[in-house]
Amino acid sequence: MPKRLAISSAVPREGAVLFVRFNNGKAVLYDFKPFIERIGKIYLPLAEPSFFQRFSIDKLGYYIEWENGMDVCADTLWAEGRKV
Repeated sequence: MPKRLAISSAVPREGAVLFVRFNNGKAVLYDFKPFIERIGKIYLPLAEPSFFQRFSIDKLGYYIEWENGMDVCADTLWAEGRKV
């Protein structure tokens, strides 16, 4: 049975972009600007660089979470991110 896709590491980049590496050894760049526009104002705090950079990865690596409870799952990051 294959392992579930999980986030190994994530590094913020300029302009609400995350460089995300997964447990399969592959990586993506995920631009949150379209995500913020699509989801709406609830995710608007992510447009603020000082807030955006203060995320954590849950202990299993299944999602990235910010201090106010906003989160994005590994599957979304993988499916919508630009493979690098």
